[in-house]
Amino acid sequence: MTEPHLPPSPPPTDSTTAIAQAALALKGAAEEFQKKTKRDAVWTKVKRTVIVAFFATCLIGYWASLYKFTATGKMGNQPVPSVAVINLHGEMETGALNDADHVNPLIEKACNDPNVKTILLDINSPGGSPTEAERIVSEIHLCKAAHKDKAIDSMVESMAASAAYMVAMHTDRIYANRYAVVGSIGALITYFDASDLAHRLGVSQEIFRSMPLKGGPSMWTKTSPEDAAINDEMVKAMGTAFLNDVIKSRGAKLKIDRTTLFSGRIWTSDQALAMGLIDQQGVIEDLKQGPMKGLKFVTYDNRSPAQKLFNSEVLIHSVMSALTTPQIR
Repeated sequence: MTEPHLPPSPPPTDSTTAIAQAALALKGAAEEFQKKTKRDAVWTKVKRTVIVAFFATCLIGYWASLYKFTATGKMGNQPVPSVAVINLHGEMETGALNDADHVNPLIEKACNDPNVKTILLDINSPGGSPTEAERIVSEIHLCKAAHKDKAIDSMVESMAASAAYMVAMHTDRIYANRYAVVGSIGALITYFDASDLAHRLGVSQEIFRSMPLKGGPSMWTKTSPEDAAINDEMVKAMGTAFLNDVIKSRGAKLKIDRTTLFSGRIWTSDQALAMGLIDQQGVIEDLKQGPMKGLKFVTYDNRSPAQKLFNSEVLIHSVMSALTTPQIR
């Protein structure tokens, strides 16, 4: 049997060729798009992995650095002759991380360690609560009474003003950076007066007092002449007590008259040295190469890493305290 004879295929037209070429182009584009999508997905994963690894490395490094100088200070006695460095950085407020509840146990721990030859208070503070300062000073005197051979010194990195200087002046020697400032000897009482704002907002505070001076001033009402007189009397009495304490503590070292000393101003390191408010200029590196050479410097710190990394509770406490209660400094 012979196969049927098929007629030859008609030659392709221009439109058929164009459609075929378009189909091939679309197929190629689709394949290229799929390849690009896969490459982008892989690259995105790589970038995310690198970013996560970078931040994880930074966090681990920061976390490790928190323990680098603090773990030994917290965990028992020092194995070699040491200098216990205790930081007083920032405002000294009740409830803050450098109040007496945090600082005093560190002084006590360092004081009772026979290998700690010197306790060095590293101060960078504008001051704060005189009550916190008085408690820290009391702990310093307890240590001196129990261990007469142990030195307690201060190093002023940038500032030791008001309550911070109140602490420093009770140490054996005060060192200060050449560019540091000290002083602000005196006292002040501050509080916010939002009475005009409250009046415009239609907010008022009613106060019923058993006696005319009970309760004192409020941020929501204007200060009465009687309250103003009481505050003025208190702040002058506290300032005078601070002044007398400076004169007693620094003694013959002082080379400044009482009136100038009680001006309330701060002085440069050069001025403070000439006046006898500090004992010597220098930085902590000078101590390592000078009077404390050969001793291991160990920073004592009883804060947890989380407290160091996330310090928001202190900020909130400071803001709310400043807004709602009179501050005595």
